[in-house]
Amino acid sequence: MQRFHDRIWWLVALAALLPAGVARANDAAAGLDGGQLVLKQAETIRMESEDLFLSMKEVKIRYQFRNTGPKDVETLVAFPLPPMPAKAAVDEGTIDNVTYDPSSDNPLDFVCKVDGQVVKTKIDRKEAKGKDANDKGTTSLTYYWTQKFPAGKTVVVEHTYKPALWQSFAPEPTPEDATRFCLDAAGKKAIAGIARADEVKVYFANGLNYILKTARNWNGPIGDFHLTIDKGDGRNVMAACIDQPRSHAGPVSVEVSRRNRPCG
Repeated sequence: MQRFHDRIWWLVALAALLPAGVARANDAAAGLDGGQLVLKQAETIRMESEDLFLSMKEVKIRYQFRNTGPKDVETLVAFPLPPMPAKAAVDEGTIDNVTYDPSSDNPLDFVCKVDGQVVKTKIDRKEAKGKDANDKGTTSLTYYWTQKFPAGKTVVVEHTYKPALWQSFAPEPTPEDATRFCLDAAGKKAIAGIARADEVKVYFANGLNYILKTARNWNGPIGDFHLTIDKGDGRNVMAACIDQPRSHAGPVSVEVSRRNRPCG
C-alpha cells in the first residue's frame, strides 16, 4: 500500500532569466520548513479534510474538523514555526542571509481564520540560550489561540503564510539535490537547458520542505487530503518527492488526492 512520506521536498528551477544587475555572489539563502497545526486536546475531534496549496508566493491550508463527542471541546490550537536563525551557515566558513526577518512578530505574514473570521492569535517567542555559536540569535515563534469545537458540529480552520524558501544558484543539480528532490533524467535535462541559457551558465532554484506529519493527536486518519503544488511560470521546471499518483490541474500545477491519510 502506498503511503505518504513525512515531508515533501519541492524544487522549482526558474526559467525566467535574472536581470543582469542582480548580484550572484551569494550562492544560497536559507529557508524554513512548513508545518501543521497542533491541538492540545483532540480525542473526539476528527480532521474530515485538509486542502493544502503550495506555491513560491503563498502556502494555504484549509482544515475541516468535526467534534464527534457528546460535549463541546475547548482547547488550545497552536501553529509552531521552526527555529529561525538570524543568519544561516550555508557552507563551512560562509554565512549567508535568510529570507525572513526573525525579529518580526509575524515574519511569514501568518493569517488565521476560523469559519471565515480572522482570529487574533497570541505569540509565544523563545530565544535560544544554547552555547553553540549557531544558536545565538535563533528565535522560535508559536502562534496560538483557544478554539471551541461544538459537539457534532463542523469547524473550518484556514491559515495562510508566505513561505521562507531555500534558494540557490548552481551550474547543475548536485547528486544530493537530485536525490532530495527526486529529480529524474528529464528534469535534469530541462534544468541543464535553463543553465545554458543563463548569462553565467547557472540556474536559480527555489526549494520548500513541507512537513506533513502531524502531532498524532487527531481522532482517526485525515478523511480527504488534497494537495496542489503550483510552480508559477509554465516554463519553470518543478520536481517534488511525492510517492502518490498525481494529476495535472493545469499547465503550472499538479494535484494529489488521498482518502483516509494517516495523521502521523
